[in-house]
Amino acid sequence: CDAASGQGSMHEATGMLKRVLFGCNGRSLFVRVDPERGDIRSLLADLPQGCLNLHIASPAQETVTFHLERGVVSHRIGGIAVRHAAGRVLEVEVPLASPGLIQFSVSLSIGSGTLQRLPRDGAITFPADQAADWSV
Repeated sequence: CDAASGQGSMHEATGMLKRVLFGCNGRSLFVRVDPERGDIRSLLADLPQGCLNLHIASPAQETVTFHLERGVVSHRIGGIAVRHAAGRVLEVEVPLASPGLIQFSVSLSIGSGTLQRLPRDGAITFPADQAADWSV
């Protein structure tokens, strides 16, 4: 999802997240989040209680929350083990427990609420067996 496309960011917080890229190999969902400026660490550092959230609605409901912990981008999760790398962009690998439809969204939040969500409404949705890279 590209924040400039009109299907991306909320009008109140344009310019923080630029786009979400994603792909799937049938076993894992891969998500990349690009900030508009700077890098992921500085984006989170500049926000009071800043968090970047990966909301997975399907195949299982789960939210992975990325935050700064002693200057390092870390994550909190429930029942799934994700791998991530944070530099200029945030890259995440989420293992899929079962094939089927994948639905997810990404949000940027602070202690008082959501600043930006991609896509702005609904979720990015595609079949897990669709082995391709996408940018919406």
